[in-house]
Amino acid sequence: MLAFYPRFIRTFDDLPGQLSLLIHAWNGCNMRCYGCHNADELIAKPPKDHLSGAQVVERLSGYDAMFDAVLFSGGEF
Repeated sequence: MLAFYPRFIRTFDDLPGQLSLLIHAWNGCNMRCYGCHNADELIAKPPKDHLSGAQVVERLSGYDAMFDAVLFSGGEF
């Protein structure tokens, strides 16, 4: 079962010129990519709470016009 980091991030960097919402998986990323910019926050300091997939969908419903894209990060889905 996937778990997700409770804080979503708005970004213009991942898809230049478009507002994206970045959602990190929290099921223990197994990739450990060199230079990972999320390692300090997401791997070294695990959050106490997490969201289920259903909670992510519920949180996103009704906000589809606010973002051009939703990006998922944090290992292999």
